Amino acid sequence: MVEHANIGLWRKGQEAFSRRDLDTLREVYSEDVVYHFPGTHQLAGHYTGLDAVLQFLARVVAETHLHIAEVHSVMADEEHVVALIRAIANRGGKQFALDQANVYHVVDGRITEAWLLPADPVALDAFLS
Repeated sequence: MVEHANIGLWRKGQEAFSRRDLDTLREVYSEDVVYHFPGTHQLAGHYTGLDAVLQFLARVVAETHLHIAEVHSVMADEEHVVALIRAIANRGGKQFALDQANVYHVVDGRITEAWLLPADPVALDAFLS
């Protein structure tokens, strides 16, 4: 079975994120991209615009050393990508395994919006607070 092009776009973005490759991330995300990260912790919020999203991602890495440990599943159609992942974060000497569903909206081959949906938002708030 041939992989949907939007799954390839998502993989390109994840590989760039893991390499901290901002130039490639600029190719993956639209200039007006919006990221939504729920919660009451210090990283929660809505980030609008490519520079704001890249700063958010850099802050996540700097504060948590987050990395994708496992990709459970990635599904896509012409407008969306849904990725079910497990990430590992480290902060203040503590490690946290984060199961999350990430939903992306894609327009013209670029990600225009992302919703990061943790499986246990209460535990994530406690870890990041």
